[in-house]
Amino acid sequence: MNLKGMAYAYIFSVTANMDPLVEIPRNKWPELRDLYRNKWPDDAVAYCFLDTQITYPKLTEYCNIKVYSPEGDIHNGFVAVYFNEMGETYEVMIQLLDNIEIIEKALAGSKVIDWTKAFYVSSASPVVVECFRNLEKKLNVIGNTRGNKAYRHFIDRTSKQFDISNSPQNTYVADLKPEHLHIVDKTWTFYSDRSYKMFESLLKNNLTYVLYSTNDDPLAWITIGWEDAVAGFCIMSDVTFR
Repeated sequence: MNLKGMAYAYIFSVTANMDPLVEIPRNKWPELRDLYRNKWPDDAVAYCFLDTQITYPKLTEYCNIKVYSPEGDIHNGFVAVYFNEMGETYEVMIQLLDNIEIIEKALAGSKVIDWTKAFYVSSASPVVVECFRNLEKKLNVIGNTRGNKAYRHFIDRTSKQFDISNSPQNTYVADLKPEHLHIVDKTWTFYSDRSYKMFESLLKNNLTYVLYSTNDDPLAWITIGWEDAVAGFCIMSDVTFR
């Protein structure tokens, strides 16, 4: 075989074995994020998710997030996969730009996601839900969307910002103090053996906001999640505001 033939055979072999979902390196995430800048609210989740990962890179200490695009082309949209400390998939986010079919085809042929394991698909639009319905048939897997609807509210530049100086008397707003982390964790609706580390990661990245009494007791709090949205809100049951 001549050199040209050898090169052709080698390239064909590599291409044939390439996964259709190709990881996008972090240094290209800003470029990918900016593709979702203009079509809001449809693309707001994708933009805010990527912007949060770029702004708070240490979030990966808790959750190893990788971003993939079909054929490695960011103009095909992206699939974000959250891996736990064992390297297992436990959450997937799918964000298209124009064409869901190319993402669906890539998912059907990809080995990135272990379809034999249970995982959560976050921020799934109706188009993404339909995509997974098609994948269920192709891959012989079962999904469940019953009772899992979430309503999102977006603010714009004209929205009035909340003035924390108007907090109730004898209170103040501050970041969550480490000694109160266990309270936030155990009062969370979805408390689990992994949730403490999640809130610890948010605390370390200044994504927790607490209303404290002047005695430094936590009265209420909100947390900001990986998508740059309010992920949790809680008021202690024995607290009343006037």
